[in-house]
Amino acid sequence: MEKVRDRSGNLTDWVTGRRIVWIEMPSTPLPFTTQMGPFKASLYYREQKNVCRRCLRQGHKTEECKNEEVCMKCGKPGHRKSDGKCEESSLTENLDHLDNEPGRDEREDMYTKNKNNGEMEEGEMANKLNILTLNVQGLRDDKKRKTMLRLFKKEKIHVTALQETYITKEKFKTLEKEWGGVIHFAEGTKRSKGLITLFDKSLEAEKVQQVYHSDRIIISSLDHEEGTFYIVNVYSPNKDQEKMQFMNQLETTIKEKVRKNGLINLICMGDFNTVMDNEMDIVTGNTHPRDTVDKLNNLTNQLQLTDVWRVNNPKQKEYTWKYTSCR
Repeated sequence: MEKVRDRSGNLTDWVTGRRIVWIEMPSTPLPFTTQMGPFKASLYYREQKNVCRRCLRQGHKTEECKNEEVCMKCGKPGHRKSDGKCEESSLTENLDHLDNEPGRDEREDMYTKNKNNGEMEEGEMANKLNILTLNVQGLRDDKKRKTMLRLFKKEKIHVTALQETYITKEKFKTLEKEWGGVIHFAEGTKRSKGLITLFDKSLEAEKVQQVYHSDRIIISSLDHEEGTFYIVNVYSPNKDQEKMQFMNQLETTIKEKVRKNGLINLICMGDFNTVMDNEMDIVTGNTHPRDTVDKLNNLTNQLQLTDVWRVNNPKQKEYTWKYTSCR
């Protein structure tokens, strides 16, 4: 075995040769390939199902396939993924180039949805409400911001809750022109904080109201066919003691501002800087303090909230963000 050189010819810490590891089989199949730095690695394991790379069916080898070729990106026959003829794309795929997180391309089929070109038409919301929450780690860069706004429109997201936008009042004027719909905004600095809740322009402006905002909380109301929804966008502090104080403040604010009339349709999104379950919500690294985890669980109980994703995926581990390096 020897060390591998990168594309510039410099030696790396990667070493050639095979590696055999023992792992507990995950609930979802592992991809056939994964990205390791600049290199693409193939994965083989005992329970791996034989899938033809040409037609994406099981039961035969690729070299024996006589079926029509199927795109690994959109699942449609007649072209390859590399041909650029796909009429569909996935939210995960479009975000990959923003944070360069590897290993997502093999899971595209899990997230791909049917779409029409262009933005939503008036009244298209019907009985469905598409929502998204994301810590964007800065939206001041023009290229990144415009790319993400186009993506939200293409994916037909009705309500988008963004945290750590780094958007100041001066930059907000530009954002308003670029978006076109209602925006509820809590100012950040050029390097920290900042909250934005985006409402697609297909939603009538008079049906969207801002109920409350602070530097870490935005509460909005949306009149919908199913009733009035209160949408909370939060960004919790990083320090543990401040997290506890923040969650107390959040509970009090929601109860005072929107829960005073009894049970309501409450949607709470954002970045709490902690987890609901140290075992299920962390891959590796340090666990979160027990008191902050308990506090978050107690908060959801007090507000009668449900972790919808976890209910639908009780044993699955999926993440939207990770450290690029561990110390």
